[in-house]
Amino acid sequence: MASCANPHDNAEATSDLRLDHLCNICQSNFPPSQPWPWTLKPNRYCLKNGVSLREPSSVMELEEGSKAGCHLCTTLLEAILPEKAIIGLERGDIGKSRFCIHMLVALEGWVLQIRHLTHGTREIGGDLPVTDLLLERVDRSTDDTTQRIWNLLPYIAEPQTRTKAVQTLSCTNVNPEAIQQIREWLRTCTEEHVECGGYGGAKPLPPNSSFRLVDVGAHLGDKVRLIEVSGDQGAGNLQHDYDRYITLSYRWTDEVKETRLTADNKTDFEESISTNGWPKVYRDAVSIAHQLGVRYLWIDSLCIIQDQREDWIKQAALMGDIYSRGFLNLAAVEGPGLEVLRNPLRVAPCLLTLHMPRSDSHATKVLCYRPDDIRKAVDRAPLYKRGWCFQERVLSRKSVHFGDQLFWECASLRASETFPLRTDVPMRPEYLDTAIHDMKVALRSENRPPGASLHRLWCSVVRCYSQTELTKPSDRVIALRGIANTMARQFGLVSADFLAGIWKPGIAFQLLWARESKVYSDADKRLTDQLENHFPSWSWASCPGETRFIELDIHQFSWSLIRLDGAQASDDAACSANASLLVLRGWPVRCKQVEDWLARQNRDRKKIFQFPSTSTGGVLSTEPVAVTMELDKPVSEPPVLVCLLPVLSSFGFVTGLILGSVGTRQGMVAYRRLGYFLSGSGTRLVDMLVPESMGQSLDNLEAVYDTLRPFILL
Repeated sequence: MASCANPHDNAEATSDLRLDHLCNICQSNFPPSQPWPWTLKPNRYCLKNGVSLREPSSVMELEEGSKAGCHLCTTLLEAILPEKAIIGLERGDIGKSRFCIHMLVALEGWVLQIRHLTHGTREIGGDLPVTDLLLERVDRSTDDTTQRIWNLLPYIAEPQTRTKAVQTLSCTNVNPEAIQQIREWLRTCTEEHVECGGYGGAKPLPPNSSFRLVDVGAHLGDKVRLIEVSGDQGAGNLQHDYDRYITLSYRWTDEVKETRLTADNKTDFEESISTNGWPKVYRDAVSIAHQLGVRYLWIDSLCIIQDQREDWIKQAALMGDIYSRGFLNLAAVEGPGLEVLRNPLRVAPCLLTLHMPRSDSHATKVLCYRPDDIRKAVDRAPLYKRGWCFQERVLSRKSVHFGDQLFWECASLRASETFPLRTDVPMRPEYLDTAIHDMKVALRSENRPPGASLHRLWCSVVRCYSQTELTKPSDRVIALRGIANTMARQFGLVSADFLAGIWKPGIAFQLLWARESKVYSDADKRLTDQLENHFPSWSWASCPGETRFIELDIHQFSWSLIRLDGAQASDDAACSANASLLVLRGWPVRCKQVEDWLARQNRDRKKIFQFPSTSTGGVLSTEPVAVTMELDKPVSEPPVLVCLLPVLSSFGFVTGLILGSVGTRQGMVAYRRLGYFLSGSGTRLVDMLVPESMGQSLDNLEAVYDTLRPFILL
């Protein structure tokens, strides 16, 4: 037995903890020595709709059961608490909320569904989710000497699937068993994972490049100092064994600012770095590095000169190489350091004993666990709300996330202390967000043509990244430069193909983005004012909040209705919107209806217009063209001239940009993007917008571009 800190209030001690101990209420639902009462009278209705297991109860009852050492109450409570923001409650009010439990029959056991209630007994409706736990049959592992290792029975559809569950008893996530598990993950990834490329899969450094590492010595107490390493000419490999280094992802604190590398202390750091006053996360990283036999660390605040802009720009451009070459990335997703004190009952699955009704067979063991631990502990962690940390996670070939338990992530495997062979639930993918994993896999493919795959990968990157936050809004593109550089090498592109957050290949698709949120708050307005100083209107980076690309298939039946004749973009670090522009050819057509809409000064950002249309032969159609217009933001000063620019035609859809005239630049008419439009009326909208006098069909638009006047998009 172990005595640990309380799982929800570290100031409060708990009684001795026992794995699988149940309170009286939980024992009444899952008695260990007889059939579970709710399984005795199954009927067709129950099989379809589930069985109500627990009368409406308050979360406070779960807290009391958890404090008394009930393993199942603790498991239920830990499943509910991460949802408190979604339920609409603050931490102080969560105890007042109520819930009920339904048991649903599943393929290999049951789903324990926690249904949240509002005041009284009414179930929360709308988009608010229920919380699921899984109950699955297990048998004891044959190599288990601790009586805490279990094998989940394989799925019928995947008989070769192996899933091992471990019930930990440790009060900390950094313990000898955990360190040994990290070693095993590293061995498996290096020797067995084809997608990860073993350790030899790292890309060479760019020629004439260098970066710094912190040498922490081979043992605790050795002198710590800063060293500079560079790639050899030609081969691009690091000198000596400097390529075996650990990177760190963490949140900055005041302690970090006090111990950072500056131009003044750089010479002193190269001789020796005092670790007095180091943040806990640094000390933890050194300890873990020593236990793994790794001598070198890369920590941004110690390896980049923080008060020297030139060095910061140079090192930021290498970020992709630094993280992708690293031996391992350590991420502090919970707490001020890597080590987290915990109640083991929060982490270990709860083991229940099942006696089947009308059966003389031996009792069956059933494991109750949360299937979406990695989503709640890692994907939703505050650390990954930071833009820079998003890039670090995607680029790192191997990562260990330090939360209340350890989570492993590489291109081939996601695992945890509890499920060291895999956290994925094969038959239930809804419990996991695979976006990051899919990006890791895609970024390791080689020699791909820059077509549909480039656009789809970038769509996924921008959708996830645009939900993050940055201390400096001007970093919004440079914080992605590492991923962009990796993609450029992967698709055979050059740096000039990446412009202010979009790619020149397939630019018609890249320009068609939209803001996800329909709400435009005062905070959004303040952020927009800053972003517009750094990024052009045609880039998603100029718009705050989550951004999505308009979902149009890329195939041979898509026609671009614009041509890019030239581009000018400021350096990512300089981030000047005035220095960024596109020179395009196409058909911007004035639209009085939109001008009148904007002139009314309303705050609506979306409106559907009905336009009279003509057929190809000029005969008036009886059915108008419905066009959805959506602004990127409210327009406070409507431009005198508003145009619609058709950009892409694809299988009955015509999509384009709403542009506002801003005079002339370089002798050409200049516009700024105001929003986008979408029509499902097919080529009839093209007939309306593209002058019939051109006498051209969509099949040979390229032939007429030279006859059009170029214009500038700012």
